[in-house]
Amino acid sequence: MEKQILLSTAYLPPISWFAAALTGKTILIEAHETYFKQSYRNRCIISGPNGVQALTAPISKPNGNRSLVSEVTLSFDQNWKKNHWRTIETAYNTSPFFLYYRDRIEKVLLNNHKTLFALNHELLELALSILTLSVHITSTNQYIKDASDYIDLRNIIHPKIIHLSVQNFPEYPQVFNDRHPFAPDLSIIDLIFNEGPASISYLRKIAEIRYAT
Repeated sequence: MEKQILLSTAYLPPISWFAAALTGKTILIEAHETYFKQSYRNRCIISGPNGVQALTAPISKPNGNRSLVSEVTLSFDQNWKKNHWRTIETAYNTSPFFLYYRDRIEKVLLNNHKTLFALNHELLELALSILTLSVHITSTNQYIKDASDYIDLRNIIHPKIIHLSVQNFPEYPQVFNDRHPFAPDLSIIDLIFNEGPASISYLRKIAEIRYAT
């Protein structure tokens, strides 16, 4: 029996997250873990005119440090969604496929979402649709302590854990190649806006490099 891929929720996740999704037909998102800060759960990494930068969604933890990731709400003290979109637009408006996908991504990003988990889920579904990936996403009913029956990547894909395989990620054209070196494993939107329909082929290469057994 094929093992399910067990992942943490992520905000416009990196390429390696989607490459992992290619290795199975079902993705199980952990909905009952305690929220961890400084992770991809509420941030994505893109490449802009000044180089690599992080976009972080401000959140509120209703139960303090005991808050489950599915309980974490989005903070709207500042109009951060529009700021994120302006930053994305500045970074990618000259990319080859920005005009093809911008409206769909902007619409979902600017939708009213109460929780981080809901925002991430809708963005994930959209990205999988753009990539034409036939992968079913579901979430856990309780925290999975014994993950022996799963491919557990919940804490493997993390901005502070630089996997050695990233060094072997093949390059593709990025908007600011003329001023910055190639940046691997950025948010999936970097790949989509720059590679368009060829993104799925690139993801298959990354799956072979990083997740080959």
